[in-house]
Amino acid sequence: DKLEFKANNQPNRYQFYDRSLRRVPTPSEQALLDYKKELEERRARDSMVLSSTPAPV
Repeated sequence: DKLEFKANNQPNRYQFYDRSLRRVPTPSEQALLDYKKELEERRARDSMVLSSTPAPV
């Protein structure tokens, strides 16, 4: 039941995201998006660095 409910909700959620993405963001929104993207990239880079260093056994 729960899985079915989730599956039914998924497309609607994606549509909502798509609609919000299609709308042109305001400068402040764009700045926030850029900031978030930068944070994500930095976090990904940090995690990559952490994973590339050999773990102490």
